[in-house]
Amino acid sequence: MSATVADLNNDGFLDIYVPNDAMENYYFKNTGNGTFEDDGLVMGLAFGEGGQGVSSMGPAIGDIDRDSWLDIYIPDMGYGCLLINRKDYFEDRTTPTNLAVVCGQYTGWGGILFDYDCDGYLDVFVARNDGTGSFVDVADKSGAYFREKYVGRGATYGDYDNDGDLDLLVINLNDTPRLLRNDGGNKNNWLIIQARLPGGKSDAIGARVRITAGSLTQLRDLIPVTGYLSQADLRCHFGLDNATQADTVEIRWPNGQTTKLKDIKANQILTVIQESLNEQQQ
Repeated sequence: MSATVADLNNDGFLDIYVPNDAMENYYFKNTGNGTFEDDGLVMGLAFGEGGQGVSSMGPAIGDIDRDSWLDIYIPDMGYGCLLINRKDYFEDRTTPTNLAVVCGQYTGWGGILFDYDCDGYLDVFVARNDGTGSFVDVADKSGAYFREKYVGRGATYGDYDNDGDLDLLVINLNDTPRLLRNDGGNKNNWLIIQARLPGGKSDAIGARVRITAGSLTQLRDLIPVTGYLSQADLRCHFGLDNATQADTVEIRWPNGQTTKLKDIKANQILTVIQESLNEQQQ
């Protein structure tokens, strides 16, 4: 139904994850030598929580438990799958985190992982991460849109008004799209990193951005494809909660080169341009 790429095993190479409809899902691990290995079954990424086939939609990738290993959330015809990366395998945590109860009454399509309140914890569109490993349904507190019924399909996020919190765009079947502005998510501090290739004209697709603020470490892979047939903001957004700066910002560029910045002030959109080979040699 959709596909995305991300460095799911932290080896510096982008892997491919393909959720499918009414059949097993595919996970192609990048070997680094120009080939891929199908490790979906071994890694626990092929089937649902009980080993059943699922009708998966588009995947959303993010570090939900903040351990610097990327996790996966996939809406489907049931209650979705929340797959937590345990390095050697993925653990299905859909039921223990309360997502099965929250999402089980509807068919899921466009799923999003984003920090809508800038507290440093990734949230799921229509369900919020409460910071204790569970999700709480806050739809009834999130505006008039959530009190109506729509047949939604694609969904994405982006800070369209550049105020530091992430807004939502939802595509509804046989209806107009709905742009949902986030009012109040920026009460906590935030930082947006725009990573560009040498020359500054092209976004550094495939780069990894990691920030540390006190004891909080977060990472994003600059892969804008998210959810069901959707693309998100190319800039990497980080909620900083009460931190007034990021102690370090580290960017691993697509070619393996790294850039490390220190003491970056919060509440700004920072553009970082990769140095060219000539600049490095000077």
